[in-house]
Amino acid sequence: MNNVHTPASNESLSYTAEAKKTTNVLIKHIELITRACIEQGGLIAHQSENQKAIDDLKKVRLGFYIDDIDGFQLSGSVVRYVNHITQTSRLRASSKTLSGLIEELESSIDFYHLAKSHDGHDVIHYENELQESIINIIAELNSITLHFSYQVYNTLNIIEDLDIRIKENEKSLNTISQLNQIFSRLTVNQLSEWARQSSFLQSLLLKVMKSAIDNGIKELINSGHQLRQNLAKLQQDKQHQKLNHLIDGFYQHYLKYPAFKPDISLLSHDTSCFNQAGVLTLTSFPDLENPLNDEFIGEIATTLSHKLIQIGSTDQTEENKAPHFVDDVTHSEAITIEQSILYSAVIQYFEALIIENGYTALSAVNAWDYLLKDNSEDISIEDWLLNVISYFYMHKEQFNPPLSIIVKEDDVKNYSGNHIVRDIVIAHTT
Repeated sequence: MNNVHTPASNESLSYTAEAKKTTNVLIKHIELITRACIEQGGLIAHQSENQKAIDDLKKVRLGFYIDDIDGFQLSGSVVRYVNHITQTSRLRASSKTLSGLIEELESSIDFYHLAKSHDGHDVIHYENELQESIINIIAELNSITLHFSYQVYNTLNIIEDLDIRIKENEKSLNTISQLNQIFSRLTVNQLSEWARQSSFLQSLLLKVMKSAIDNGIKELINSGHQLRQNLAKLQQDKQHQKLNHLIDGFYQHYLKYPAFKPDISLLSHDTSCFNQAGVLTLTSFPDLENPLNDEFIGEIATTLSHKLIQIGSTDQTEENKAPHFVDDVTHSEAITIEQSILYSAVIQYFEALIIENGYTALSAVNAWDYLLKDNSEDISIEDWLLNVISYFYMHKEQFNPPLSIIVKEDDVKNYSGNHIVRDIVIAHTT
């Protein structure tokens, strides 16, 4: 019998042949294509060793030349395809990449301080290098958080097999744990230590970089919470699946052997499906970096310490009490810790409000003019206002008389929702 090819079947064969031809070109030059997509954004250098690959890619319309650029640009679909299939391996190395970028930043900061101390022209070079390092770190943070958001809300929901989904969740949580170890180094104290007295570094590290770090940590925390919730639910579903399989096994057994009668001796096997109850583990994730929680966390620590002291005192008897010796520190040298100018000014500002016959209201801008105008090169008005606000919220419940905060601000034109803070006034609560 002769095979009859209809127009539709001929068209399908044509599509298949074209797809095979294009795929073979991709496979043949996959190493060059992958390297170009990851390192050059899809641009293949116009060199003699790349000419054969360029000609093959051009024939199957997977790229094009661009005027004024010496190279062959791969099409956007190829670049997106390579980025998609390599994103898992790239993310696996992202924690190492981020760690390396931070080490490079720390090294550049040391060279910057050295160049500044010599008053040389190299300061501008290292300022540009530091800005580029910060941009690279922020870009890496955005890439990591974007991947996890996509992983949590899309990729992990597509997988159907419960065991695979559980392992994927556990792997993502391990990656977050590695990233948290890196973030633990980037505290405010560490950034302040790097910045020292440089207004350039203070602005770059404590404002630009710290804001990006906070956003990245927030996104990772949200992704981590969602992953833990998903993992707990998946593990519970796994238990239910195991029970359902057992019930289905009984049902199929009854269908196959209608005369089957269970015996009481079956209970002695202690089947796991009849022991589902267990201790409920409660976990929480406090925001230790938020100064608003200082008082609450302090109360928990105080209560816990009192309970530990009571437990220790009840266990201790007269027989096992060891003699305690108190060191005589009468003639020891005292260690004097000098307060910073900024912190001393903040203390003076609030003392002027809470002392008897003190101010009932006090402008922070006017106080800065009076207390810190001579040190304005080292302490900016923005740093002063931020410290006043932080100190107020950290000690809000301790002020006597009670104090309240008034923020004087103006709307920024053409930017809906943005404001410029003109002044902050701390006043007695009426």
